[in-house]
Amino acid sequence: KVNPSSTSFGFPVKRHMLAGAMAVVLAAILVVLPNRKDALTAETADPAYQQAHPVKTMSPDELAFRLLDQDPRLVIVDVRSAEEFQKMTLPGAVNIPVHGLFGKEWSSLLGVRHKTKVFIDNDATAARSAALLASRLGYANVAMLEGGMNSLRSTILDFHPPKGQPLPADEATYRFRARASVSLPKMIEESK
Repeated sequence: KVNPSSTSFGFPVKRHMLAGAMAVVLAAILVVLPNRKDALTAETADPAYQQAHPVKTMSPDELAFRLLDQDPRLVIVDVRSAEEFQKMTLPGAVNIPVHGLFGKEWSSLLGVRHKTKVFIDNDATAARSAALLASRLGYANVAMLEGGMNSLRSTILDFHPPKGQPLPADEATYRFRARASVSLPKMIEESK
């Protein structure tokens, strides 16, 4: 005999309909809300956000010094296009597009806390956004190259000493730049 008052006959239709309606509403909300990656990328590219959240910078002189010194605590993250990266690659640099920062394949490189991650591009616009995005993703010790590759090129790679006698305070800087303008292009060529 079957007991007509057992729980198997009391299927909760209203509860299942309510759960189904909630699933449909949740799916609609997820479709309407922007993708987290796109939202973070847009937020870090916003000039107002960039002004409110300054990024640590590294001068072209410091980057050149650390490259010549082969500093093991330096990670150069080049966010330029793959074509630009192939044309001129700094020694030890890795090419990661801005959206690539979300990828797990880079987390082991970017997640090392005691290494300085310097983001570079041509004019520091994309590098600023990428450095801010890396910070928002939880990566520590993040900086950007001040003025980008254009600044490195004009300050170090294409260095021409000024005419006349430099000020005593500038002599060491000019000597370093003259040495780096010879040594760094050789290192760049050897790293290809």
